[in-house]
Parts: sequence; C-alpha cells; structure tokens
Amino acid sequence: MSESLIRDESGLVLSPAISVDRFGRLPLFLVFILGMSVSFVIRMIRLARWVLYKSEAAEKAVFALISLHNTAYSFRSPSVPLSYRL
Repeated sequence: MSESLIRDESGLVLSPAISVDRFGRLPLFLVFILGMSVSFVIRMIRLARWVLYKSEAAEKAVFALISLHNTAYSFRSPSVPLSYRL
C-alpha cells in the first residue's frame, strides 16, 4: 500500500494507525491521552472564566478546546483497532 494511496483515500483518520508501526501503540496512546487531559483542564478553566465574567474570548476558547479534545479523542481511538487490520 503506497503512502499516496493512504493519504488520498483515508485522510487523517488512518494517520495514527499508520504511525503505530513507527512510534508504537503506547507512546501514541499516551500522547493523545495527554492532549485530551490538557485540553480538558484548560477548557474547564476557560468555562469557569466565562461563567464568572461572561467573557466572549473565554466562550470562543471553550468551543475551540472542545474541538481540540474531540480531535485528540478521535486520533486516540483508531490507533489500536485499525493497526490490527493493516
């Protein structure tokens, strides 16, 4: 399976699964779990700021951090199951 075929057909979804061979399952899992944890903590701080001060910037940051958390979750999830199919 060529690298261009992987990029064209599957996009970013298979990137963590393909990276498993290069970096290993545990390091990838830990990096994405760390990303989820950090984004969650920062999101809770921004959410508290928004509730207390009604800051529009904090509100926008909360939505951005939700997206970041979901991206880290989706990259963490397929890295283990899809690696067995390849």
